[in-house]
Amino acid sequence: MKETTESGLATALRSVRVVKGLTQTELAVRSGVDRSYISALENGRRKAPSWDIIVALSRALDMSVAEFLQWTEDAPQTPGVPHDQELELLFSEIRRRPTRERAAMKRLITTWLDVLTTLR
Repeated sequence: MKETTESGLATALRSVRVVKGLTQTELAVRSGVDRSYISALENGRRKAPSWDIIVALSRALDMSVAEFLQWTEDAPQTPGVPHDQELELLFSEIRRRPTRERAAMKRLITTWLDVLTTLR
């Protein structure tokens, strides 16, 4: 089996977990997979997990196995889409804010992007 860093599983698992706003511990509780195993997967210290673990992680992330596997294949190679942990953490924090605050943030960002486009 390939190492997770080669297959993209490490990056995808961490990215999806962060985007969903879950800690490794929360994912472990939801999936029944040991937190240290999740950490090892995310850090490329474990080879690709068994099918049962992939199914458990997918369900815990509220995704179908197909969606999760598609993310593992596409996420690291999607052109123009940064896979930056800081950006994912920012989006996670935004998702936690009340709807009213998210709407204000969206207006602010949209305005800022319009200004940047005008300046180009």
